[in-house]
Amino acid sequence: MVEKLLYLHVIMDKKVSEFLEQQRISVLSILQTDGSIHSATLHYASISNPPSFFFMTEKDSKKCASLLEGQVQVASVVIGFSEEEFTTFQAEGKVRIASKEADAEWKTYINKYPTRSKGRENPSYVLLEFTPSWWRYSDTKASPQVKIESSNSYTK
Repeated sequence: MVEKLLYLHVIMDKKVSEFLEQQRISVLSILQTDGSIHSATLHYASISNPPSFFFMTEKDSKKCASLLEGQVQVASVVIGFSEEEFTTFQAEGKVRIASKEADAEWKTYINKYPTRSKGRENPSYVLLEFTPSWWRYSDTKASPQVKIESSNSYTK
């Protein structure tokens, strides 16, 4: 039985959504079936309602190893790496492989990275979908500092 993803009942603040739209690079960390954690730097695309993040990667990559049988795994995402901005987004949640038929998800990714449109048709590539159960946006350079955090209310 495929586990259902948990969806967060919160609309992201406009400041958070704009930050995520501007950024392109993230670190995705996935719990592996042997209990280890694998982290990788990836380009991402996202939507804010409900919050979801999409990553295209090779099917034979280490990050996909624990997801190939349709499993859903615990994962985390970090976005924001500039020492000039000091703005970050951190999230915990679940990751799975999206189906090739997941049109909206693929379009979200391809709209941000048009040169990667052939990845959808290439059987060597998959789209990962990360759904946060918790997230926090921090701008520590702002005065006063800004921290926006999701609520912890979820539904199945």
